[in-house]
Amino acid sequence: MYENFTQTTDGGYSLKKQGVVSTVIIGGALAVSALFCMKNYLDSQKNNLLFFAGIMLLFSLIIFWRGTKQFIIYPKQKTFKYSKGLGAEFQEFRFDELDGVTKENIKNLYGLTTGNSFKLGFEQSGKYKEVLLGQNISAKKMRSISEEINQIMANN
Repeated sequence: MYENFTQTTDGGYSLKKQGVVSTVIIGGALAVSALFCMKNYLDSQKNNLLFFAGIMLLFSLIIFWRGTKQFIIYPKQKTFKYSKGLGAEFQEFRFDELDGVTKENIKNLYGLTTGNSFKLGFEQSGKYKEVLLGQNISAKKMRSISEEINQIMANN
């Protein structure tokens, strides 16, 4: 029915994960490199290898953690639920709190565009909160996700 969302058993629509392949490749490469550094540390007892292994392992955990965030739309309850990772601590937003969609280019130090980010903004209790739905995805994919969010919200 939808290209970017799957229906959940409780009547919601969950946003499919974006960039799963790159997450697995980068996170896996960092984890394997960390293990390689740990092995070399055990053989040579050089402290800098232990430091590098720890840093690479930390980055791989952060990358895998980011891959577990969830965004679910419940059209009957007119709410959005968002979890930053591991399914813990869902934030809940109502449809009437939606304040807009932000599509911005991510630029590096030299002003070159290196990707796109796609966020939803919510006005909640006088505070503005943004929810990151996708990063480093194409403008066409962002437009598709945005259109599907509107369709799901309209079909309640």
